[in-house]
Amino acid sequence: MNVAMVKASDLCYNRTHLFPVSVFSTPATLAFKDVKTADALRPDPYPVHPSPKRTREAPVPLNIQAKEGWGAERPKETAMKNASFFSSNSYQVLEGLAEPSLELTLVHVGIEECKPFHIVSEPRSEYIIHFVLSGAGFYSTGGSTWPLRDGQMFLIYPHTELVYGSEANNPWTYCWIGFKGVRAESVLKRCGFSRSSLVRPLAAPQEALSCIQEILSRRSLAPSDMLAREASMIRLFSLLAREYEDFSGDRGLETDSPDALYARLGREYIKEIYMHHSVTVEDIASHIGITRARLNRAFQKELKTSVQQYLIECRLRHAASLLKDTLLPVKEITWQSGYSDQLVFSAAFKKKYGLSPTAYRAGESG
Repeated sequence: MNVAMVKASDLCYNRTHLFPVSVFSTPATLAFKDVKTADALRPDPYPVHPSPKRTREAPVPLNIQAKEGWGAERPKETAMKNASFFSSNSYQVLEGLAEPSLELTLVHVGIEECKPFHIVSEPRSEYIIHFVLSGAGFYSTGGSTWPLRDGQMFLIYPHTELVYGSEANNPWTYCWIGFKGVRAESVLKRCGFSRSSLVRPLAAPQEALSCIQEILSRRSLAPSDMLAREASMIRLFSLLAREYEDFSGDRGLETDSPDALYARLGREYIKEIYMHHSVTVEDIASHIGITRARLNRAFQKELKTSVQQYLIECRLRHAASLLKDTLLPVKEITWQSGYSDQLVFSAAFKKKYGLSPTAYRAGESG
């Protein structure tokens, strides 16, 4: 499926919201599939239509009988203490989950039949995949904008600036899943997603919807429901991975050994947090869910180095890059590279590069 691309600079502002020019183009019947570039279209902003306010639903009584459709209820074994369920005729949301897994944690799921110009622009701290079930909308992040229709899905990365919203004349209905964990990046890669591949085709939208509905129907914190939610989440990712395998021909028969898996997870986490001054090897191992000794064994076997040495290497490479490419003072580079003591930083840097930070910068600039 060919997806038209427009630049983020081709967006226009309407009050406090950011919209793609293509959304407001005339004639009114223009669909996203007709969009080529935003430069060819005349902006004609509509007023903002605020989203309906969501209200928190009361706890589900034990005697509620199962019903058909999105609003299906089931007897609840345990009251939900921290999680929240919201519902109306147009949406269902289950959020605030705290599933007990460091590897892959379900955060929230939902289904929504959006109103025209339903706009979302708030960065999140978790990964979110939206599955477009019907209608049309757009997704903008990282300087690019994608017009989207049913049969497509898009990924939101944590802590990124973004805006997405529904079309005027054919607003979309979508479902979504929010998740996090040290395995999240690996799972997304197997599903064909990456920072350079945020939008993908969705061959089986009804199967994806079925997984989301199964999670929504299991609302309690009872162990049986927590396991059922996790199983549905894994089934959903298995579906996406199978679609990507069929699309790319990559069956990914090779699997990581435990040592390779722990080393890879450790490297990925270190690359995210090496600039924090207080992080320790124990913190890294705890994040993965293993002991310091087990993680060090994995690093020694796979990378021929210790976790502590790998952490230092990441910090010093970052420092060298800042010395070469910026005019930041050495004190600031010390701090941004994860060191709180400039003398300790300078000694470590000289040990690796054979020059002090100041001399290294002078040599690079000369």
